[in-house]
Amino acid sequence: PGASSVAGSSLASKPIEGTANAARVELMGRLRLLRAGASSRCIKLTNLVDPSEAAGDQDLADEVREECERIAPVDRVVIKMDRTAGAVIFVIFRDVEGGQKALMKLNGRWFGGREIRAEFYSATRADAGDFAT
Repeated sequence: PGASSVAGSSLASKPIEGTANAARVELMGRLRLLRAGASSRCIKLTNLVDPSEAAGDQDLADEVREECERIAPVDRVVIKMDRTAGAVIFVIFRDVEGGQKALMKLNGRWFGGREIRAEFYSATRADAGDFAT
């Protein structure tokens, strides 16, 4: 049955996975992210890897850089460990547009059974070496 046959039910107002409406809702959510915070060429990634997996993983920065380079040119990747959040990864792109593209592509994406959280981080603080987790 199509959406018109359920017009009187509560299902009519809910987006259905795989439809144009679901894609629109997802796009609108991503655009809200861009408006919510000041855009930056630096993004902060959390929940990318399990904290126990990140400890001592020297290849993680290279893997993140390689993946992010597919989105936009990257200046550097910095990984900090946090007792509660585990690995907090800062990716500094060459320009603000790169940070915006990365935020839209990475936030909410699933990787290794984990939902990545991405947010803008101050490029001024990153350039000064201040990577507060």
